[in-house]
Amino acid sequence: MVDLGGGQAAANPRHIPLSGPLAAALTRGYHLLAMSGNRTRVAADWTLDALLPRQGVQLGLVRSWAVPLATDSPELPHKPRGPEGNPQ
Repeated sequence: MVDLGGGQAAANPRHIPLSGPLAAALTRGYHLLAMSGNRTRVAADWTLDALLPRQGVQLGLVRSWAVPLATDSPELPHKPRGPEGNPQ
């Protein structure tokens, strides 16, 4: 299963080749089930992405500094640091 974004995808469940919106729905359903958490947020993002232009989907609800890229505990929010290296 490969989700290419939008309504484009390719899947081959049970050796039945699929492409297009049907494969996209199947692929996204599979990925939602495979997630350990935050399924509601991801499903909402995918729904908005299908219905709205890109600017409408990127609402900026989460600040960029709150999403750690490399940390031992990604579930904890990151606090921005001031010039001295102390949390603000």
